[in-house]
Amino acid sequence: MDGREGRLKWFNIDALPFDEMWEDDQHWCRLALEGTRLEGWFYFSGDFEKLIEHRIQVKSPQNEIVS
Repeated sequence: MDGREGRLKWFNIDALPFDEMWEDDQHWCRLALEGTRLEGWFYFSGDFEKLIEHRIQVKSPQNEIVS
């Protein structure tokens, strides 16, 4: 499927094409795939042309809810 972000493709998790992905993906994607809880802020110029600033806050593991 084609869209603004490109064509949907599957990749091996160890061979993600970060150079073809949105610029912010290289900062948070690996953490998320490792199961890290995070909150991120990514600021782009214009119409998402260039990442100009970012901040990632790693969150503590979520407590399990016991019923």
